[in-house]
Amino acid sequence: MRYTKAGAALVLLLIITPTIQALEIINTNQAGENPKIYGDIIVFEQNNEIKTYNIRNEQTKTIAKGNNPAIFANKIVFQTSEKQVNEDLNNNGQKTDTIIQYYDLKNDKIINTELAGENPTIYSNKIAFSVNEEKEKIKLNNDEDKEDDIIMFYNIETKKLTNTKAAGNYPSTGPEYIIFETQEKQQEYDLNGDKDKEDTIIRTYQYSTGGIENTFLIGSRPQNDKGVAVFSSNNEIIIYNADSGEQTKTGLKGQNPAKYKNIITYTNKGKLYTYNLKTKTCASLDIFGEKPAIFESTIVFITPEQKTGDLNNNGKQENIIRMLKSEDIDKDGVPDIIDNCMEVPNKEQTDTDKDCIGDVCDKETPKPIRQEEKEKKIITQEKKEKEKTKTRATKAPIITIIILLITTAIFLIRYFSPRQRRKRKKSFGF
Repeated sequence: MRYTKAGAALVLLLIITPTIQALEIINTNQAGENPKIYGDIIVFEQNNEIKTYNIRNEQTKTIAKGNNPAIFANKIVFQTSEKQVNEDLNNNGQKTDTIIQYYDLKNDKIINTELAGENPTIYSNKIAFSVNEEKEKIKLNNDEDKEDDIIMFYNIETKKLTNTKAAGNYPSTGPEYIIFETQEKQQEYDLNGDKDKEDTIIRTYQYSTGGIENTFLIGSRPQNDKGVAVFSSNNEIIIYNADSGEQTKTGLKGQNPAKYKNIITYTNKGKLYTYNLKTKTCASLDIFGEKPAIFESTIVFITPEQKTGDLNNNGKQENIIRMLKSEDIDKDGVPDIIDNCMEVPNKEQTDTDKDCIGDVCDKETPKPIRQEEKEKKIITQEKKEKEKTKTRATKAPIITIIILLITTAIFLIRYFSPRQRRKRKKSFGF
């Protein structure tokens, strides 16, 4: 039978298909940074422009000039530099500010808040952001300088701006809390009691009380999922519950974590990982990715082409916006994005050496022996011992007979030898 090249390729495809990852990796072919996701919409920035990618129809749309987008429901918030657009967006007679704006997906409309600020985040009708006193030449809190970043929030419905007076940056908002980082040197106070003022500490602001709480935890750029924050502290993923004050050190090495319900996604050494809060187990996705964001069972991230090659075939080395969707290919009830062994049923997610690869898939981890296997091994061993005993019992009489035969043969040879015959004749007088 003769094989063509196409036939050989088909055979090869059929051979390798069962080993392909269950995760569906989707390439948007768009270069970009800072991706975020809500529903079927991915928002990101590309060359100082805010863009959206619709997962359903695979269409990309440019919204406005800007950076640092965030999305909730049908609203996208971002910052726009007046220098980039050459406009005085807040009508203060200059073009040096950075202004908070948002885009209404439903009405296809950009709304200018005319508020100076950076690093906006949104939940429901509240936009939280930071304002730098030095840039805006304004005093916003109660200390003696004008060098701090101050956390503010804006209510879209009432159009009211609130100054929390909390020194901090990179806020992440939820229904009840803004969670943010504070540099001790801005606060001019040792916030974690280690006798210096060089750390960056995670703090919270509560909408209902206006109270500011100190977590005493070193960390940066927290991500807030309804009052539960995840962040990296000295390259370890930390979880903080703002309601209870509970702190969880996961022991996981990583950066840039993001959370959705019971799933945390993060990066370590340039690759994507996830952590299952129910089973307290991690999974290595073995995909090059950075700065992930998550919504339901979809993770969006950037992949540097310098690690993978040209993903959008334009001959350049860029960061490409990609995403992965989860299934459950082994039908073990564990979604593949948090399954530490996607191809083999592994409901317990056992990972003895904590390397984020389940024992049933990990070649470096000795496989645990199940009870039935132990019993089978014992029976087999007992059977072997019985066979050995039987063999020894069978061999014993055979050896005895052989010894008797050899002894008899020696006796007969000696008895009928000529010398013995002469001795017998002499003794009997023959």
